[in-house]
Amino acid sequence: MTFHPHRPPPSGLRLSHRLALGFAAMLLLLLALSGLALQRIEMLDRTLVRLAGAEAERSRMVRDLERCAQAYGSTLRSFAAADPTSIEALYRNLEGQVKTCTAAFDQARTTVNDPQGRKLLDAARAAQDQAVIIIAQARKEYASRGEAAVAFGIRVAMSYEQEKQEEKLVAWTQALRTLSDWDDAAQRQVAEAAAPVATQARQVLLGGAVLALLVAAGLGTWLTRDISRGLRQAVDAAAQMASHDLSRPIPPGRADEIGEVLQALEDLRQQMNRMVSGVHEAAASISLAGGELASGSQDLSQRAEQAAATLQVTLGTLDTLSGSVTETGGSARQADELARSASEVATHGGRTVSQAVSTMGEVETAARKISDIIGIIDGIAFQTNILALNAAVEAARAGEQGRGFAVVAGEVRSLAQRSTQAAREIKSLIGDSLDKVAAGSQQVRLAGDSTQALMCSIEQVFGLITTISQQASGQMGGLEQTRGALQQLDAVAQQNAAMAEQTAAAVSALTEQADRLGELVGDFRLQAEAA
Repeated sequence: MTFHPHRPPPSGLRLSHRLALGFAAMLLLLLALSGLALQRIEMLDRTLVRLAGAEAERSRMVRDLERCAQAYGSTLRSFAAADPTSIEALYRNLEGQVKTCTAAFDQARTTVNDPQGRKLLDAARAAQDQAVIIIAQARKEYASRGEAAVAFGIRVAMSYEQEKQEEKLVAWTQALRTLSDWDDAAQRQVAEAAAPVATQARQVLLGGAVLALLVAAGLGTWLTRDISRGLRQAVDAAAQMASHDLSRPIPPGRADEIGEVLQALEDLRQQMNRMVSGVHEAAASISLAGGELASGSQDLSQRAEQAAATLQVTLGTLDTLSGSVTETGGSARQADELARSASEVATHGGRTVSQAVSTMGEVETAARKISDIIGIIDGIAFQTNILALNAAVEAARAGEQGRGFAVVAGEVRSLAQRSTQAAREIKSLIGDSLDKVAAGSQQVRLAGDSTQALMCSIEQVFGLITTISQQASGQMGGLEQTRGALQQLDAVAQQNAAMAEQTAAAVSALTEQADRLGELVGDFRLQAEAA
């Protein structure tokens, strides 16, 4: 019978779905955390770019303005103590520095968008204009005389107005320092503005990491406990079956892969329960049948031995009967010789009457012997009939194998009956002969007639004795055939006895194996089958 396991319909999330949902939640949380972190990092990056870009460019320009002012002041101060031959070179250098400072102011103005910064930048530009006015005045006064005259005019001006020019340079430098201080303060403000963004980004990342850790720990704990619980149920179920306990059902209680494993274990338990129960019943049936077969084999062996013994006795009886039939044949031959002698006597009886009484006495004696022989033949035929009847009964018991033997036994019985009939007829004739011999003794004068009658009787006796001799020869052949058949039956009976013993040994071994199998499956605790 094919076993179809029962599969419960899904009633919850499968283990693969739960794992997928858990990892999906972790991935979504990580994606959200990554997106938020990227947003904060982008804000911080923009702040840092602004700080490192525009602010840095502005700071560089402010520093360039300071260096330009310092170089201009140093060159201007050199006019007072300069050699007349180098004044013209100093003037050209000073002109270049003024142009550089002017270009730096124009470029710095494009990078300063704050009103306060523009105001400070304009103040520094005004201070620069005041500081370089000495060049404009000298150029206005001495330009027509050439650059050397202009340079000389600047030297003269520095000689008479050095203190005033120093104040202008200090004012210019102070204005640039104020601009530089404002730039430093602006950079600090940008850095201070970027610090909360970085702090917030760190807090968001830290909070997201903590949240992700908590969610991951929760999901991991839940999945671990859930999977461990299911696996523990499966391990307990497997250990239960390994301990030969099949009596308790295994409840799945789940609709995931572990539930399928538990259901498969329950299906296996049911199949093993049915199998072990069937093996136990089969072992009991084999043991019971083996006992019956052993008993039957023992009986068959005993009967086969009895049949073999009976056949041995029958063979002995047939040997005796064969000897008797042989003796009967010898007696028949002797009777034949006597009959021949009697015939000669009867032939010569007509020649002399004087010898009639003597001849009659001899005939009476021979007749009595013949009567005794006929009695023996009758007894032999009777015994042959009984043996043939017993042989027919044994052949009927032997069944198919004794059919040929039954036919032979029937023929032997028929010959025995005919021998009995012939013996009875001979006995009757011998009786008549005795009566006639007695009558011949009393009726000597009727010797001729009696001799003639005796001749006829002797002829009949001669024919009957010949028949008896022939029948004895036939009986000898039948007995030989019967003896051969009985020998074959004896061999078959011995083979049957040997096979019965082998069958008994095989059945005994089978019974032992069935008992061993019953002991093995007896260790299992089975669940009672539902009615």
